[in-house]
Amino acid sequence: MCGIAGFVGARGARLFHVTTDARLTRMADLLTHRGPDERGLWIGEHAGLACRRLAIVDVAHGQQPMRDAATGTTLVMNGELYGHAALREELEARGHRFRTRSDTEVLLAGWLAWDEAVFERIDGMLACAIWSPARRELVLARDRFGKKPLHYARYEGALWFASEMKALLTLPGVPRRLDPRASEHFLLFEHVFDPMTPFEGIAALPPAHVARVRADRLDAMEARRYWRVPVGVGEGTPATIEEAAEELGALLDDAVARRTMGEVPIGALLSGGIDSSLVCASLRPRDAFSIGFADPHLDESAHQDAVAAHVGATLHRFEFDERLAEVVASYPEAQWLGEHADPSFEQDVLLRHVTALAADRGYVVLLGGEGADELFRGYRHHRLHPHLVRYAARSDLEEVPESLGLDDDDFAELAEAEAIARATWGTSAHFLAPSFPLGALVEPRLFEPLAREVFVTPPAAARLAHVPPLPAGVSPESLDALAYVEAHTRLPAYILRTLDRYSMASGVEVRCPFLDHRLFEWHARLPRALRDAGPGEKPLLRAPARDRLPPAIAAREKQGFAAPCLLSEALLAGEGRARLEALLAPDAIEALAVVRPAWVAAALERRAASSPDADHPIERAEAKRLERVLALRLLASVFIDELGAYAAAHLARHGVGR
Repeated sequence: MCGIAGFVGARGARLFHVTTDARLTRMADLLTHRGPDERGLWIGEHAGLACRRLAIVDVAHGQQPMRDAATGTTLVMNGELYGHAALREELEARGHRFRTRSDTEVLLAGWLAWDEAVFERIDGMLACAIWSPARRELVLARDRFGKKPLHYARYEGALWFASEMKALLTLPGVPRRLDPRASEHFLLFEHVFDPMTPFEGIAALPPAHVARVRADRLDAMEARRYWRVPVGVGEGTPATIEEAAEELGALLDDAVARRTMGEVPIGALLSGGIDSSLVCASLRPRDAFSIGFADPHLDESAHQDAVAAHVGATLHRFEFDERLAEVVASYPEAQWLGEHADPSFEQDVLLRHVTALAADRGYVVLLGGEGADELFRGYRHHRLHPHLVRYAARSDLEEVPESLGLDDDDFAELAEAEAIARATWGTSAHFLAPSFPLGALVEPRLFEPLAREVFVTPPAAARLAHVPPLPAGVSPESLDALAYVEAHTRLPAYILRTLDRYSMASGVEVRCPFLDHRLFEWHARLPRALRDAGPGEKPLLRAPARDRLPPAIAAREKQGFAAPCLLSEALLAGEGRARLEALLAPDAIEALAVVRPAWVAAALERRAASSPDADHPIERAEAKRLERVLALRLLASVFIDELGAYAAAHLARHGVGR
């Protein structure tokens, strides 16, 4: 696992009055947290590549950038190839002779043998850059699900790329402005979806894409999608849930085993839910790492203890309440590390703390349960999906139907979705997607009443053009379509982004067995009756769980990870109140160029003059709107107003860049 950076341009190393290697070195140094073990740098006539390495595979000989002596082809890679041993054997049979045991060299040799087709052959998580001097061409590529990030920007006659945007934003000449269009998408969907990023002039290579750009034709980048998340269209075997459970168990065990490659110990993240517990049961780690809360409504410690005892693991728990001051003090740096506006900031930043706990005990690789909810439809809104379709399709949105047969919690979630949608924000794109034709994720009739009050320019129906069309025969209102949209939107834009940023901030790589593409392809081939089998939550996953986990764990419903919302309290405490007022001051809101300052001021006055009912959907909708505006302003304060100070502090913290 690494942080990578580089550039390509017709004038190459002669591009700048100051030395290019100084700029590349600084970019790499800003990624030191991703790769604390080594720094590598290569500069050619038209391109340069840099890498900060976290040494896991062939620790002694896997240095990067890696260069093929015969062709001059040079590569940097962030990630791991899980099946590299089989590819190595295949390439050796073709006559290739390897110098190292690293998976980086396997990717380089595979590229020379198969060109772009190598990405369809590999199993892993990666972002990489490959320079071909014969073609004067740079190739950028990203893994199927978007587990590893890759961003790029064009300026001063070159295309620059980096694992994280901070390495691009600190380059002289790169614009340091929030992109109003991306801000609008964030306010509507709660996330910014690739290829957009929060920052003007910086783009993200989408998942499962490979892009080519020539040194003398920087504006003619050609990008191709090499894989799509499969959607359920199969009606094949197995025929029974018992047969499916047996196949699923074998596939999961193989996915876990493939992710134990490397020369370092492998630990596990353990929430106490069924997903991470199944990973632990298959891995049988020596150590597992978790988070505990004093609030019994949030805490899952008893379940974590039961699973750890069952698999024979020593459990190390980050106790939130005991280390509350440390958590709150970490908020400013965490915004710098996360790089995105994030209303779920308080719970996401805890990833940093639990992975740091693992790093303190010598672990640089952990396995986690991410991806299972997307694959097996484990979120609460999946169960509510049929009701949501009927509810959002009604022409009379003022009257809540009483005949849906929902309990109070179910109804509250749907009511919140409707209220927030009418207020223009949506909950997330995935929550409204099945109600409308795919791609038209928010319909004007749902939010026009408040759009004119809130937005500087009321948006039209928002469209996410990067979501590939549904295969023929799949209804946009089906659960398959919902899962398809989520895998292309919320999964890479939120789940995997936060997992990558906050774990790599601790120098820890998190691998996700449920995001094995073979599992998704197997699931898509199942008969519909098995994909959506039986009552309850994730019935297909519970079948193998009953044989592998304590009965209470296998049967428990999804709790969902949540943390106390402390950001506003932290800002309101002491001098923080002045900071909050400065962040949301009219001139600061006007600079966003998206939201009307008058609406923010009025909403703050309403909040201050009353005791909002946290359980009322309209009150929650306004709170969410303000949280998103605050999240945008926090992002701007770190990466625009105080960028130099944060960069200097980061370099000093890691002892580089002096």
